[in-house]
Amino acid sequence: MHALDAIISFFTNSLVTKVANFHGPNGEINFPSKPKYVRQYHKDSLKRLEVDCIDLYCQHRMTHNM
Repeated sequence: MHALDAIISFFTNSLVTKVANFHGPNGEINFPSKPKYVRQYHKDSLKRLEVDCIDLYCQHRMTHNM
């Protein structure tokens, strides 16, 4: 199998989602880059999607002041 075929196969047969930004109580935009937040959002995604495993969990944007 060629590399491109392997990549296409992975994304065709995998569950991929991301950690994105969210709005705080004062309208500020937050990017949950700290590990404790990423872990919590991962757990929340599993529950919301009703699955036991997410194959690829991407972070939309990094916060540089962790």
